[in-house]
Amino acid sequence: MPQFPFIKVEATGNDFLIVDLLTPEARDIWRVELGALPRPDLVKRVSDRHFGLGADGVVFLEPAEGFDFEWDFYNNDGGSAEMCGNAARAVSLYVQKSYGKSELKFKTRVGLVLARVRSPSDIEVELPAIRAEIWGESFDFVNSGVPHALVKWNDLREHAQMRERALEIKRRPEFAKDGTNVTFLNVVAPGKIESITFERGVEDFTLACGTGAIAAAHSVLRGNENQNLEVTVPGGTLHVVFKEGRPHLSGPARVVGRMNWIKE
Repeated sequence: MPQFPFIKVEATGNDFLIVDLLTPEARDIWRVELGALPRPDLVKRVSDRHFGLGADGVVFLEPAEGFDFEWDFYNNDGGSAEMCGNAARAVSLYVQKSYGKSELKFKTRVGLVLARVRSPSDIEVELPAIRAEIWGESFDFVNSGVPHALVKWNDLREHAQMRERALEIKRRPEFAKDGTNVTFLNVVAPGKIESITFERGVEDFTLACGTGAIAAAHSVLRGNENQNLEVTVPGGTLHVVFKEGRPHLSGPARVVGRMNWIKE
């Protein structure tokens, strides 16, 4: 039986498999058992909901000088992604539980992420500043580490209509090269919004999207800082606030378990 464990963690219903390569012992086992498989192929196989272990994405944790770790993040279609806010919270909880450190800094493709694990119900990550924004008539666009087209929608239960709209936006020529997430949002009260994201790389609605919540909050706040916005997603509740231009995302996460994948 294989010895290398995949760690399953969820953050407001957004679930991930963590590959912990932070110790020499873990790297040795990985090299023997699974290291020969290309990561995109491995990710597609283990992420499959029916034939694999099942996850929205897979995160590889590796040593990095000057950081607690660096990550290599993939969506479940095997595509590499620049950022994932909920994965950042999920990984931070796992590292805190495994290595006993509550304040973390780690390296991603879009820059430094800072994390504070106060409890499993309160994990805050400070992400890099918004990279691009365009305010349009039919939808807005915000790059909150990954691209999000933002659509205001009154009833976020209308999944069939929303899916049709999301696919229509994704087919636009400006998104042909890199694709985009499509996040639907609704302002329900002062300081409270709800959002749901049709995620690039998953190609479906997910229970939560951290960068989508940030993009939606940015669209609503339009530069107003230090205003905490509650964002309801299908998997729970997130909080977003912008401080000195950087988004802070907080909410709960949970380590689900350890699994060993049999590749045969």
